[in-house]
Amino acid sequence: MNDLESLASGIVEYSFPDDTGRFPVSFVSGWLETSIGELNGLTHEDFYIDSTGGIGPSGLYPVEKEIFSKLYEISYYERAAREALRGVIWGGSGSLSDSVTMVKEGDTTIQKVSKHQVSRSFSEFAKQAKDSLQDLISQYNIQKSSPIQVAGLDGYAE
Repeated sequence: MNDLESLASGIVEYSFPDDTGRFPVSFVSGWLETSIGELNGLTHEDFYIDSTGGIGPSGLYPVEKEIFSKLYEISYYERAAREALRGVIWGGSGSLSDSVTMVKEGDTTIQKVSKHQVSRSFSEFAKQAKDSLQDLISQYNIQKSSPIQVAGLDGYAE
């Protein structure tokens, strides 16, 4: 298994195990391959996918894999929010019953979750993932940076 398939398999298996039918490993690896530029832009690196599916120049460190996985997670939630909104705007199989969201009789209440609310929830998930990504990127850039100047007693050891 090459680097790309391994990363995609980890994302599918551990982050979205219930969606293997809709988004199999091949879909996720394709998304990762086309989004390597976004990872490069965020990390200020020059990763590439070679002809065997390996990630060059020397693979990804765990924090880089986490950043790449987080990028997919954000895309996943944004896609899910768009799909839910499509159901609100253009309807779907249950669009005729969307006008009724709650029925109450006596002590019994039946409430239907609207597609708009589902979309809002996915958008909130995407926002949380973006915040987490920003933290990861900040930590990554701090760890990768070197001091601009070394002077005084910090500059040498006796």
